[in-house]
Amino acid sequence: MPPLSLIACANPGASETGKLLKDSDWTPESPLTEDDDEEASEDIPSSEPLNIPVPIAAKTTIKTTINATKPTIIIFLLFLEKNVISRILNLSRDVVRAGDGNFSNASFSHEKKNDEISTLSEEIRRMLERRKSAEEELKNAKDELEAKIKIQDEMMKLAYHDHLTGLPNKLMLTDRLRQAISLARRTQKYLGVIFIDLDEFKTINDTLGHDQGDELLREVADRISGKIREEDTVCRAGGDEFIILVQNLLDPEDLSKVAEKINDCFSESYRLKGQDFNIKASVGLARYPSDGEDIDTLIRNADIDMYKAKEKNRQRRLKSDIHG
Repeated sequence: MPPLSLIACANPGASETGKLLKDSDWTPESPLTEDDDEEASEDIPSSEPLNIPVPIAAKTTIKTTINATKPTIIIFLLFLEKNVISRILNLSRDVVRAGDGNFSNASFSHEKKNDEISTLSEEIRRMLERRKSAEEELKNAKDELEAKIKIQDEMMKLAYHDHLTGLPNKLMLTDRLRQAISLARRTQKYLGVIFIDLDEFKTINDTLGHDQGDELLREVADRISGKIREEDTVCRAGGDEFIILVQNLLDPEDLSKVAEKINDCFSESYRLKGQDFNIKASVGLARYPSDGEDIDTLIRNADIDMYKAKEKNRQRRLKSDIHG
């Protein structure tokens, strides 16, 4: 154990205590007795903490040490910013870009470092690659589905429309006529079928050619479509024949008024190859329910009525030629 004088020098605040110890009879080999303990407790009050002041030299040493380590701390922080914080910021920017779908600008650099940031970057890169792949597969599936829908629409159009005039064909007319009959039966209303056949159409085809015959059919289709309501249906039944479905008639005789409008389509001439041609048509009518209560009967009776009108027109032309 060091001499008491050295202890006193190391701690000036304890000089009085060292003096007391030096003047006493106590030695390291002498055990403390209960009386000594009581005397010691009387010298140091128990209610006040023992206050040992820090030497000025020690304070100076601590302050010097802190000041000396400041550059080291700053260098460490700069190193941390360069090697950790900047990598985290770059990683977050890449995640934001990739999250917005901008995969091309997301770098995700493949740095060969065995640390948590590199591992995280690699995992996120793989996750976003899987997402990009899934989005591409979804886009391809969407494009394929849209292509199939387009093909189906085209097939439906070919199945239910006339390729020359774009009008509904007889298949679509049959479907709409079925629905119209069912509606008329429930609402106690009338409907009608108008059958139209162009007169002397074969002559146009033979003299001007089929191209001009097709042009005439398209022009007739446009004129008839402009004379009917949106809820009604005009179809090209084939060749030079057209059929019109007229729905929601309050009076069966209203069908005759519609037929008069259809005849107006042929009151003006048609211009083909620079020449004007007066085209006429024969029109036949059939009314629901007086002329039929089903599809075939209505169409057949309208066709029969059309042939009667065609015969009358032929006789009228013959008389006109004889007296002309």
